[in-house]
Amino acid sequence: MRVVDGESVLADAVQAYRFAFGDRLLGAYALGSLAHGGFSELVSDIDLGLIVSDPIEPDDPVKIQAIADAEKAKGSTLHGRLSVFWGSPATLRGEQPGGRFPALDRLDLLDSGRLLVGRDDARRGVPRPSAGELIVTGS
Repeated sequence: MRVVDGESVLADAVQAYRFAFGDRLLGAYALGSLAHGGFSELVSDIDLGLIVSDPIEPDDPVKIQAIADAEKAKGSTLHGRLSVFWGSPATLRGEQPGGRFPALDRLDLLDSGRLLVGRDDARRGVPRPSAGELIVTGS
């Protein structure tokens, strides 16, 4: 029987996103406590950040959510705590609308994101959120 832990949940999700997006998946990153320490199987979320190539395609939001839902449905408590944040280089730089990467999670991507697959330079050029942006967004 396979042991389910935070890293295996990340690995399952990354594999599903790699299959769905292929070369469009520029980078997948562990975020939150799995990236910078303090992970607790009792309370921690499994935070995953994805960067897909520009432009965002119309079905990207639905596809990303469907994969997240399928991963959460795998039955373990940890799979159920998967949170997926995503964007493209242009959305992360604020040049285009779209994606789901709140200010605090973008900051985590920049400061602590641990590359799982892809190119680490995928996050290059992403500006640091301002203090005002962090307060306004409630992140």
